[in-house]
Amino acid sequence: MNKTLRYIGLAKKAGCLVTGTNTSVFSMNRRKVSLVILPEDISENGRKKIMKTIRQTETPYVMYGKSEELSRAAGSPGRNVFSITDSHFAETILQEIERERLKEDV
Repeated sequence: MNKTLRYIGLAKKAGCLVTGTNTSVFSMNRRKVSLVILPEDISENGRKKIMKTIRQTETPYVMYGKSEELSRAAGSPGRNVFSITDSHFAETILQEIERERLKEDV
C-alpha cells in the first residue's frame, strides 16, 4: 500500500473522510469538503453527477487510483467518491499524489 492510500486510511480513522456520492454531495453543499478524490475508473454517470456539484461548490478534486484500492484503503467497499474534510489531510494527500506522478514521469 502506498503513502497516499495510507493517508486516506488515516483520514478515515481520524473522522476526516466522507465516502459515497450522496454523502459527499451533501458535505460539499455544506462547504465541509477540502478535497474530492475520484477513482480513474469511475463510471461516466457517476462522474457527471459528482462533477456538477464540484463545479457548483468550486471544490478541489483529483482523479487518482482505482475504485477497489481506494475503497479498501478507506474501509468502505464499493464506494466511488472519497471526500476529505480536513484541509491539512487534503494538502498532504495532494502533495503525495503529485510526488507519485512525478516519480512515474521519470
